[in-house]
Amino acid sequence: SSSASSEEALEQVQHVYVEYRDGIVGNGSRIALFFYDPKDPASVSLEAAIKAVKMSRGLGIDIYRVMFDPDSVLSKAYDVVRAHTIVVIDGSGSFVQSLSAATNEQLEQLE
Repeated sequence: SSSASSEEALEQVQHVYVEYRDGIVGNGSRIALFFYDPKDPASVSLEAAIKAVKMSRGLGIDIYRVMFDPDSVLSKAYDVVRAHTIVVIDGSGSFVQSLSAATNEQLEQLE
């Protein structure tokens, strides 16, 4: 029936993978920051894995791509020392967990 499919659609929240923008951190939503460097092979493969998980089963959290800079405010705030790091933060902007070179399984479990 059409009502069942619309209920199902409501449950399927489509989480995003997009560029970081100011105002995301501490806006009330739990999010993940992906520190990315296009010259870093591990970053490139991790981005491909994020996109694959998003396409196949969907992400469990919104992921924002941050251009990695060891001297940036975000890198310093969350103690990120290398690219290909994912940092999960809560709605108030507090650190929850960090993953370096996450596996597909870890990506699927992010929420």
